[in-house]
Amino acid sequence: MSIGDFFMEITKFMLPGILVAGTVFFLLNKYFANENRKRLYEMKINNQKAALPIRLAAYERLTILLERMSANNLILRVIEPGMSASNLHAALLTEIRAEV
Repeated sequence: MSIGDFFMEITKFMLPGILVAGTVFFLLNKYFANENRKRLYEMKINNQKAALPIRLAAYERLTILLERMSANNLILRVIEPGMSASNLHAALLTEIRAEV
């Protein structure tokens, strides 16, 4: 058996092994990348499920605050018969500071 035949025999066994290893590496790499994308998507969905009620509650509180802070509603709550303009001004400022 000559050196050329020896390398030819080694190549017969090594080449298919290298091709199989390359294919397995490529497929596993694709699989793990896909699993990572799925995990990130599920984590994003779970975060949105947790954040949505909190966000809606914050919007609701902001809406109520803005409604209570509107000039018409605020004046109707604070004004009393016979109040002077300076007393009304002071009462409005106190009420606004109490809201925030």
